[in-house]
Amino acid sequence: MDTARPATPGSEPAPPVHPVDELLPAPRLLAYGLQHIAAMYAGVVAPPLIVGAACGLSSTELTVLIGAALLTSGLATLLQTLGVWRVGSRLPFVNGISFAGVAPMVAVAKTAQPGHALPEIYGGVLIAGWWPSSPRPGSAGSTASSRRWSAAR
Repeated sequence: MDTARPATPGSEPAPPVHPVDELLPAPRLLAYGLQHIAAMYAGVVAPPLIVGAACGLSSTELTVLIGAALLTSGLATLLQTLGVWRVGSRLPFVNGISFAGVAPMVAVAKTAQPGHALPEIYGGVLIAGWWPSSPRPGSAGSTASSRRWSAAR
């Protein structure tokens, strides 16, 4: 492995290149890229497969759920990698699906009435996403009406 960049004639040798900054040959880049895609794909597809099976979805509905997971993962990855205004780290990495919500979603699916599992899961996810950011009396960012409510207590 060559750790120094070639020097131009009549100049000092370039400083050594750190292994992290080394440019790999094309065949290795291709192999590592395919490995990264395979790992990403498995991580993005597994949660919809588990939740879809718990909800009793047909193969067509499961295909739509997997497609939605891949689409949102791709959009989140583009947003994070390219960045828009102050949003996005502008680093090349893949945003996937978290397995943290799989167990609660399966529990909701098992207790829901037949045909109502996905709407109940979607409602729970929306409320769980809204709740931490909702204004509450006495919290920073609360509205004027909630400040009046807390003053009246």
